[in-house]
Amino acid sequence: MLRSTEANNLFMAVRHVRNFPESIFKMESEYAAGRMILEAVKRDIISGDPSGLKIIQKCIEAAVLREEEQTKADRIVDALGNVANRIGAIPAWLDVRDECEIKGYPMLNEDNFRKDIEAAGLKWLIATP
Repeated sequence: MLRSTEANNLFMAVRHVRNFPESIFKMESEYAAGRMILEAVKRDIISGDPSGLKIIQKCIEAAVLREEEQTKADRIVDALGNVANRIGAIPAWLDVRDECEIKGYPMLNEDNFRKDIEAAGLKWLIATP
């Protein structure tokens, strides 16, 4: 189902909204995640054909599955991107750790998380004393 451009765009929109829930209300661009989702829902309501809603349902399921399959490095990189987008700058590594914990990752002690950051290829994020 994700072979079509629209389905792929909806998948990306769903993933974006899962990471940035407040973005569902942003409609400034035709490519805004919230707008793409709303357009699909509107089209289905008007036509009476729920096929777009079924695609959105599959996108949600796929996004959740993708998150469950993420490696520790993927999660750290995603957390880095989330924090960086939220603050508009490169975050401190402790902020990335806090984001990981907020997203439900296991409690991370400082030493282990520093090692995980290095293993994810983000050693530059840790400022040396």
